[in-house]
Amino acid sequence: MLLIFILFSLTYHQVQIDGNLSDFYDYERVYSDKPRDSYWGAQNELKDLYITWDKNNIYLGIEYIVQNNALLIIFGTGEEGLQDLDNLNFYPRNIKLVGFSANFMIALWDADFSKGGFRKISINGSTSDLTSSIEIFNNGKSGVNSILEARIPFNILFGGSFKQNANVIIAALIAGGDHFGAGDVLPDNEDVDGIPPDHVRRILKIYLDKDLDSKPDSGVKPLEHAEIEEKSFEKIFLKEFSVDKEIIFEGNSVKAQVKLSETSYVSLALINENGRLYKKIYEGPIVGEELKEFIFKIENQGLYILLLDIRGKLKEKKVIKVLR
Repeated sequence: MLLIFILFSLTYHQVQIDGNLSDFYDYERVYSDKPRDSYWGAQNELKDLYITWDKNNIYLGIEYIVQNNALLIIFGTGEEGLQDLDNLNFYPRNIKLVGFSANFMIALWDADFSKGGFRKISINGSTSDLTSSIEIFNNGKSGVNSILEARIPFNILFGGSFKQNANVIIAALIAGGDHFGAGDVLPDNEDVDGIPPDHVRRILKIYLDKDLDSKPDSGVKPLEHAEIEEKSFEKIFLKEFSVDKEIIFEGNSVKAQVKLSETSYVSLALINENGRLYKKIYEGPIVGEELKEFIFKIENQGLYILLLDIRGKLKEKKVIKVLR
């Protein structure tokens, strides 16, 4: 009897889409979000995410609470897609995806799926409504524990046919209104803190074809095919940080230039050779892809570090020597 249970509980596993997570098994719970980690408190929390599949479909179940905010579930399939969700024509949010693109999205508002849908996302931010192509059930009510389940055919995700080495990237977010950021994310990301722009660079990747036979893997536990990946923040974010002079005389000026790939909050400051703040040069946003110039004087002889801090996540330094 135990052997029969084990065999039937592995993939391929069909789940009834009815808003009840009891059809899923423990090793299909691929991620459990930290409790009480939402910027908006207990009424806006992500909880458990379940994933499994059969020969033709992927099944998703998520437990969540949302109130006067949006639930977004982002899917990346490896195709060219959208990284700046602020450019969406459907549920635009000030959320940037680092190192991967969004190709599909489930969205709802205040636990009400009738105000959302399932959309395919193009590289320019336009979306196509494919809600009728999937099976979905949401028992959500505002501010209370809710469940959403979905069955998405592989031929929808992968454009007609399952592909060798197919995988799906998933990130779920509780986000504010149009063009606002997110206050909770699954899996956890340090930079998703309710202060836009929010950056998602830590994602959940589901490997569907580890044996490379161009078919969804059967007889496996989805938890063992799920991995957390962290994309590089540094390589994408900072495009230029330079100074026109590294050696100057007292009272002379230095010009610094900064360019980021995406809009973000930064601080630029001079630190003296004792490690103390000598002068705060700038604190505020820098618009993505715009070259920002800062001109400042250093009045006293010594060795100084020009410190660029991008939201506390990336710090770069330039050394400036001041002669008498």
